Amino acid sequence: MLTLNDHLNRLVKHTSNSRDEILLAMKTNYHELTDDFLIVWSLSQEADGQVMYVLFGSGDGLKSMKRLKEIARDNGCKRMYCVTQRPRGMERKLGFKPVGVLMVQEV
Repeated sequence: MLTLNDHLNRLVKHTSNSRDEILLAMKTNYHELTDDFLIVWSLSQEADGQVMYVLFGSGDGLKSMKRLKEIARDNGCKRMYCVTQRPRGMERKLGFKPVGVLMVQEV
């Protein structure tokens, strides 16, 4: 069983976000912490319907995906979006498809 601290350490190691940014996302969005995973998400009404944005995920990917799909269906979401630094694994293991490339430039 992973603790919140364990999940935060993993996320900081594998994302470009700080611990404080992840905690802020948890406070200002939906999140669920179980014995198997931590997920953080938001819901948004877009022009073509309700969508889910998966902000952070740590732990058992298959179990967390099952739960995220339940939440998305319960909220009438048409799509689920996420950003990852590991797109091949997300495609192969969880069934996501790339739709573009997120790029960043410091100002």
